[in-house]
Amino acid sequence: MTDTEYLQLITSAYQLNKDGDASVFKTWVAANIGVVSDITTVLDSFTTDFDLASAVGAQLDIVGSIVGASRIVSLDNQTVSLVDDDFRNLIRAKVVNNHWDGKKESLYAAWNSLFPEITIVLLDNQDMTVNVLVSGGYDPIVWSLIINDYIVPRPQGVLYNNLQALLPMFGFDTDTDTLAGFDKGHWSSFLF
Repeated sequence: MTDTEYLQLITSAYQLNKDGDASVFKTWVAANIGVVSDITTVLDSFTTDFDLASAVGAQLDIVGSIVGASRIVSLDNQTVSLVDDDFRNLIRAKVVNNHWDGKKESLYAAWNSLFPEITIVLLDNQDMTVNVLVSGGYDPIVWSLIINDYIVPRPQGVLYNNLQALLPMFGFDTDTDTLAGFDKGHWSSFLF
């Protein structure tokens, strides 16, 4: 509602004084509406300024600090400041990490929403290690974030072996997106 529309809600008894001028009450309300209107405008801007999809620079840094992600990361023994798009991906992954229930199925669902162009396969070795196979179209920064333990949620005490793979991998007696037989499957460098 605009300031003018709000002032028009004042009843006729308080609109004008006996000389036909604006009443003291109306003048007082108009002065206070300006202050409240400015505050409302600033608060309304928070929705877009701090929305993950549209935030940039300092606003994105604040969103990151709220979820526990920093733009400054250590990748392959180098300190790197992520650009906004890569930092946005890291923030989304951190949100998934913060809400992950520890189940492989929910991780796959979250991963597909975060990185639909990248396939991930988790293979539990039953010895507190998991082979993480990553395949698809991704840039080197995303791969560095994955192998440096920033993207894929990891249970405490579990070691991840991150491997790049061409999918489908070779496997007998199956034909899925992950495993396929002769003429489709790619040979993998480790055993299941």
